[in-house]
Amino acid sequence: MREVREVHHTDSGGGTAMGMMLGIVLVVAVLAVAAFFLFNGAFRSSGNTPQTNSPTNIQVNPPPQAPAPSGKVDVNVNPPAQSAPSKP
Repeated sequence: MREVREVHHTDSGGGTAMGMMLGIVLVVAVLAVAAFFLFNGAFRSSGNTPQTNSPTNIQVNPPPQAPAPSGKVDVNVNPPAQSAPSKP
């Protein structure tokens, strides 16, 4: 008669979790690259915009000039009054 041995292997699922994490990281990386090209304008031309025939006319009034300082500084400093010395 033959002896039958049962061997049970327990799999913790570590490979599945690692694959899922790697997939999420790859998807985020692909989305980041796509957002860079979409929003940053990597394929746009730099500064070669067509000119229009309507000139821009911007009129800005400068603020009024403040009067120039006269150069004289008026500083009024009043030192505290000295008290009488105490008797020994």
